[in-house]
Amino acid sequence: MKKNLEHMAALIRSYPIDDPENENIQEIMGKVRMKFKIMTAKLTMKLERGGQTKSLKQGF
Repeated sequence: MKKNLEHMAALIRSYPIDDPENENIQEIMGKVRMKFKIMTAKLTMKLERGGQTKSLKQGF
């Protein structure tokens, strides 16, 4: 988990905030999204509408 978190932090730091026309933005965002999905799956969390999270161990 720590390795995934460190990798995600590195991806976020490499995000070109000052250059919105950078060709790598979509690639970096795709990697950040994938890493986020991996991390939430490992934490047994499910992303719900509105960006709220809910543990799968809790009842629906």
